[in-house]
Amino acid sequence: GLVPNLALKKLIKQFCHDNGVSTSKSGTKNKDLSRKATSPSPAFKGAMKILAEFLAGRLTYGTDDQQNKAAYEIRLLAKSNVFNRSVIIDMGNVTPLLDLLTSRDAETQENAIAALLKLSKHPKG
Repeated sequence: GLVPNLALKKLIKQFCHDNGVSTSKSGTKNKDLSRKATSPSPAFKGAMKILAEFLAGRLTYGTDDQQNKAAYEIRLLAKSNVFNRSVIIDMGNVTPLLDLLTSRDAETQENAIAALLKLSKHPKG
């Protein structure tokens, strides 16, 4: 069967948000189906790498708000599956997340800590 490409969906939503395009939430899906996939498709792998690289850039060079949102997205993606954690780590997101631990914003610190805790489940984390 088909498995939703959640990484690509998140990338599209971020693009829409950044460009003022409204997206509606249907609320019909309660479970992340990617957790059940035994092996990610090549398209998913590619999209996840692009997304992880994009988020690394946001963590490093983004505004305070963009850094917070990137840490939050990594927090969610790292919760999804082992493959996501591996790619997020490989794309260099750990050091920028560690840097956010000294943020003046408590929410950013919370998202960075939660993301790092999720990533720590991976041997490379």
